[in-house]
Amino acid sequence: MIIGIGFYLQALLTLVPLGVLQFEYELKYGYWFIKTLVTPSGNPGFWEIPLVDELVWLRMVGDLTAALGFAIVIFGMFYAIALSRRLSIKL
Repeated sequence: MIIGIGFYLQALLTLVPLGVLQFEYELKYGYWFIKTLVTPSGNPGFWEIPLVDELVWLRMVGDLTAALGFAIVIFGMFYAIALSRRLSIKL
């Protein structure tokens, strides 16, 4: 469940707003602009816009939440394996 929440956070905080922003800039400046770091005139491209940079970093919230969910599953598996080995040794 935590993993799913992390993926939803990624989508809602970063992917959807970036997609809408890319669509808006693509209609305004063209497809080439949303794929550039720097324009031919030397001005910053789409990926250098401060709002885009903030949205990219917001993805960390969802990434860390999903990573926490994965860690819980992995450590739970290791605990179950260690517990089963401990019980099998005693038998």
